[in-house]
Amino acid sequence: MAWIFDAYTGTFLYEARGAEAQAFVHAEEVVILARAPFEATGFGPSVPAKDPTFSMAWVSVGTGAEAAGVGFKVRISVSVEPGLRVIAPPLGSWGARILREGTQEGFVEVRVDPALVEPRVLRMTLSGQRSHAPVTPGPDGVARVSFRSLRLDRPAAPGRAVFDLLVTGASSTGDARAERTNAAYIWPGVGRTPSGNVEDVVAPETFSAAHSAGWLKIAGRLTMDPRHAAPAACLAVSVDGDLAEFEIPFRGVRVWRHRPGVDGRERVAHGAVWLRGASERQDAIVVEGAPSDTDLLIFGVRQRGPFRGSRRLEVPASVLGGEGQDDRIALCHPDGRVETLLRVLQVNDPRRIECFEDDVFVSVAFEPAKRLDGVGIRIEDVSGEVSEGFEMLGPRPVKAPLPSGVSVTLGDRIEVQIRKSEFRMAARATILVREVGESFEELCGSDRHPVAVGLNGASGPSRNALSNLARLAAEPSTAALADQLYRALAQSRTEAARQLAQQGMVRPFLPALAATTSGGRVARGDVLGAAPWLFSRDLSALGAIDQDGMLGALARLETVDADGLPDPSATDATTRWLDRIALAEGLPPVLGGDAMEQAMGLLRLRLDKFGGRPLLSEGVLGGAARSVFAAHSAELARLRAFDLTGGKDALPARITALLERFARASRIGRSDDFLADLVTRTGLPRDTVGEVLTVSVRCGPELFSIILMFWDAACRAHALQSREATP
Repeated sequence: MAWIFDAYTGTFLYEARGAEAQAFVHAEEVVILARAPFEATGFGPSVPAKDPTFSMAWVSVGTGAEAAGVGFKVRISVSVEPGLRVIAPPLGSWGARILREGTQEGFVEVRVDPALVEPRVLRMTLSGQRSHAPVTPGPDGVARVSFRSLRLDRPAAPGRAVFDLLVTGASSTGDARAERTNAAYIWPGVGRTPSGNVEDVVAPETFSAAHSAGWLKIAGRLTMDPRHAAPAACLAVSVDGDLAEFEIPFRGVRVWRHRPGVDGRERVAHGAVWLRGASERQDAIVVEGAPSDTDLLIFGVRQRGPFRGSRRLEVPASVLGGEGQDDRIALCHPDGRVETLLRVLQVNDPRRIECFEDDVFVSVAFEPAKRLDGVGIRIEDVSGEVSEGFEMLGPRPVKAPLPSGVSVTLGDRIEVQIRKSEFRMAARATILVREVGESFEELCGSDRHPVAVGLNGASGPSRNALSNLARLAAEPSTAALADQLYRALAQSRTEAARQLAQQGMVRPFLPALAATTSGGRVARGDVLGAAPWLFSRDLSALGAIDQDGMLGALARLETVDADGLPDPSATDATTRWLDRIALAEGLPPVLGGDAMEQAMGLLRLRLDKFGGRPLLSEGVLGGAARSVFAAHSAELARLRAFDLTGGKDALPARITALLERFARASRIGRSDDFLADLVTRTGLPRDTVGEVLTVSVRCGPELFSIILMFWDAACRAHALQSREATP
């Protein structure tokens, strides 16, 4: 058996079975695939395909071709059936729909019955504009109509071009009937440059920056951004009233990171810095698409002409392990220009980090990357008291012994063991190490986060412990231990929150809600699972939040009024909220679309620059967040419109959808019902759902503030009660 495809469009044409198959195809050149080697006219023996389980051959059909192999023999001929075929290089795709270049190389192949060869007219319609071109078939019934004659080589917005071969005798005026019709998505006047990418083209009027990604827009012109880390740029444009999102792959010079044992590969952005730790020691770098006349510079060593035989070169892990003054992998061009592709910084992090815990001990084991002459521990409890101690592993003395209940064991790994009963209060324990000739410092994993574990404490917390517990949990731990740290402190945090909730006061919860890491990054930790009613009370209570802190927007809430606000209890309240923003008239600017766009930009900033995205998309919490966000996904497309640099990334819109429903539930006094509903929909524990909600508020306080003010005004307009009883 064999399969035949159009060599230019990739369209499947025919499946050949048996010994005497006859294939009539609308193609001049075809690709044949089979699961066993075969021979083809003009090509000879087949060659392995990209998937080595298949064999392939590229065949020019001409006046006829044959291919024969195991289980098949097929004769291939050009079909004489009338038809239209659009021939142009593909730029990208939107699902199964191909976007093609609109350049002078493109054409429409018209095929009519050779016995009825007469002049015809081809009509092209794109975005309501029409053009016509004469069709003069040759004796074989074939004609080629260039894109230039149809004005498709002139800059215009991408769209769906419809080609109609008009009936015999029809003119280019009026709405003549079509005998044959075909359609293709085309970006008129645009093709790839010699670099392989789309560069310096007029930005279409239908271009949606909010849904596109991987583009530089300067002075109304678009260029694919080589620093974009994804394999393709996303071009989002409006086509016939629908939002089309075309993925346009990057070409030219590309750098990929290959990981053994992991499917696929990861594109590396141009000029990126790679912190190469223990978990990446076997990774390799592949450079593709470099010009044949360039040299490659690897850590200061110049390889001359490595791309002359192949445009793909692998830099193996053994080479990447080198250290020196030069950390660059770069191309050296003939004109003397050096193009940095990647910088590699070696990180001496430990390997095989593991945590073992039972009712008596918490232990951390690790294999250091370099020889150590000291190991220590720093334990900070919920009261703020800090104790440190150290163990000598060499001749140099230490300034204090290990705290009571802590021991160090040496073997193929170093193990630090902590007896939990020795520590009365919940605490955070951070491992310290000293290399030969150096001072003690925190031991960090390949993610540059400290190696730290949590101790849940032998006694319960006091009422004022919540903010300190939030602070201890806020500081990240390396990925292998992060969940243990969080779980160990959770029991004390839940109890402290329960005690505070009995008072029914907002203010004691605010320091915990506003917790950040010492570096000002978004912190983990649940507050709203324990006190979902915080935003159901008088909003003036939020004024106690530090106005200069990350949640400062919540301290600056205004009481605003507006006409025509929707009923917050309506089943379609989210849609009505967006409709009211779109109407704009009579709506205070603080509640309007411009404010939403600015707030969405700040949300994206906290996700990408202040650590929010890893919390909500990776690890245990990331998996939970995906389930929580999926529970409410209506109107995502409209919410994404506020995200002016979002591309295909819908995370900010999903967070906004969650915050809108929580804000509305809070102002109508149903926040606890809202949380309980999420627990039911996701099957997740209440504190896990509460943590997703808490982190979402920390990432988007400006958005949450706008939405809170809107629904607070709507509640007052509709005389709805917003106070909610506490547990």
